[in-house]
Amino acid sequence: MPKTMYDFRPCLCVLCVLDGLFAFFLGVVIDVTFQFPALAGVIKSPIIMFLYRYVGYDGCKVIVCSTFTFMAGIVYFQNYGINFRFVTIHPNKKLYDMYNSKKALFAIYVGGFCTVSTIGIAIYILMYPERNRWSGCKLSEFN
Repeated sequence: MPKTMYDFRPCLCVLCVLDGLFAFFLGVVIDVTFQFPALAGVIKSPIIMFLYRYVGYDGCKVIVCSTFTFMAGIVYFQNYGINFRFVTIHPNKKLYDMYNSKKALFAIYVGGFCTVSTIGIAIYILMYPERNRWSGCKLSEFN
């Protein structure tokens, strides 16, 4: 049984880092705003426009996917934190020792990395390629 929350410290550190990266990318780098008549968010940050000039559309897709990857990582490690709290108060202490062992922590972190990487890759694949983007047609051309 843990005497303090010392054993929970790695999870809190990972959550803080992922939360900080997610907030930085979503608020500063991407700066998504929702404007009418757009059906989705409009990315208008000067940082992403600067990066678009040097890394191109695919590089910006990687940045957007990494933001979603950070979000998925936050959810994954929050789930780990909830499980850790449950195991801590559970009467079976062998379960706590098994869940807090180095092998289990390694498996949890590797599983988390694989899960969030799969989500990021899937979002990258599903995003439109640059040639399918709207090319600035006037609204009168759609009538």
